[in-house]
Amino acid sequence: MALPATGLRERKKQKTKEAIHRAAMRLFTKRGYEETTIEQIAAAVEISPSTFFNYFPTKEDVVMLDLYDPMVIAIWRFRSCGRACGMSSSAPRTSSLSCFPSERVGSPTISSYASPCGS
Repeated sequence: MALPATGLRERKKQKTKEAIHRAAMRLFTKRGYEETTIEQIAAAVEISPSTFFNYFPTKEDVVMLDLYDPMVIAIWRFRSCGRACGMSSSAPRTSSLSCFPSERVGSPTISSYASPCGS
């Protein structure tokens, strides 16, 4: 399974999705889940409620989003191929992230990088 493409449109969609998630979690913490509306979340991100539904089918889905799943998959793919950046599969765990640009390591958007193995 290939990671998502890294075009401008895909990156913008990912950033919007993350912004919606951050705003929702902030509002849930501040006002409570039940008291927070889709309209309030959308307003916080400066999108329309209908745009919210382009990214999340329900308010519950915002809570269920795990921004780190794609990052874990990217790291697993990197470590499983053992060829990227000339490293062997026995390279220390800490060095396996050295092929990713440092400003992106630890970022939920690391999924925007293609697999270093070409898969």
